[in-house]
Amino acid sequence: LFIFTKLQSEQDVKEFLPLLSRLLQVEDLAAPLPRLELEDRRFRQTWEILRVLRSFYGGLIESDRSPYQHWVGALRYAAHTLGFDECNPWQKRAALYYSGQLSHKIVMQSRANRRLRVDWVTADVGLTILPGRADRKRDLDEDFEALRQQGVVSVVCMVPEVELAAYGVPRLLENYRREGFELYHLPVVDQRVCSVVELKACVDWVQKQVAQGKKVLAHCVGGLGRSGFLVAAYLINDGLEVQAALEQVRDKRSPRAVETLMQEELLQQFAQELEKI
Repeated sequence: LFIFTKLQSEQDVKEFLPLLSRLLQVEDLAAPLPRLELEDRRFRQTWEILRVLRSFYGGLIESDRSPYQHWVGALRYAAHTLGFDECNPWQKRAALYYSGQLSHKIVMQSRANRRLRVDWVTADVGLTILPGRADRKRDLDEDFEALRQQGVVSVVCMVPEVELAAYGVPRLLENYRREGFELYHLPVVDQRVCSVVELKACVDWVQKQVAQGKKVLAHCVGGLGRSGFLVAAYLINDGLEVQAALEQVRDKRSPRAVETLMQEELLQQFAQELEKI
């Protein structure tokens, strides 16, 4: 990027910076770069080459569309450019600017990644990991605050108490109540399922919370299997076909959501029982 773009003055660097800034604004690596109006032919050529190269990204990166790892790689390259004999001082200044901007983006994203993120499958029902997980060095109070900031009022916890203790949050249920969250505890062994009757009762509770205007969070430990099938069941109860519900949960949360064949079979049974009502 810097070696092959001819920069020969301070003015060249100033005119080149908007191109770098535009690259930093990309949030979806699979999306094609837009056309960019640049006065200098050199920079137009650089941008068009980038557009061609980026056009191949969609078929290569699949679902990993976040720019974070790209920022890390670009920072490594930009920093290395500072030591290249082939680069003149103006090219190195541009690389130094880009290094600083990339470093800032990476630091801010890393801080944001520490915040407990709820993936909203619908406007009012979301999924996340177990708050306060000791193995990930999470702080329970910080996670509770993150949930409040994202509007969570009601929580379905699908982790058995023995598993809560194993992950360092033995009093999580008590803490939820103390902090004012509405709580429904549906303990399910990891990778396994509950009964259709238990699932329907929980889905009805979630539906009632949503009808009251409350945002509902469902979680297990990883926020994929157990809580994934619960939210899929909520969607089925709301009228979606099983496959459509699975696709929505996996699209909003992760392709690995609803992890086992047993969990998928439970959803089929759940849908069949709904047809009888």
